[in-house]
Amino acid sequence: MVPEHGPYGAGGGAPPDERRPRRRAGAVGRHCQPEQVRATVPAHRLLEWQPADGWEPLCAALDLPVPDEPFPHENTTADMRARIGDLDRR
Repeated sequence: MVPEHGPYGAGGGAPPDERRPRRRAGAVGRHCQPEQVRATVPAHRLLEWQPADGWEPLCAALDLPVPDEPFPHENTTADMRARIGDLDRR
């Protein structure tokens, strides 16, 4: 008897390998050290970006227009220090 959630668990009827989205070449950075990424990804496809860089380099790499609104800066160092300070005062 097959359980009601399917033979491959609660995730559905497809085998585990078919449920996962296929990894794209750009996804290599999530699992590698920066040196490995630089050695693996062609320079013309690699964007080394930090949130402080803002919209411009990100939009240029994606060939998209830069939004009119400022780049969101949340969880800044100052924000985190304020939250930690709030915890210390409790």
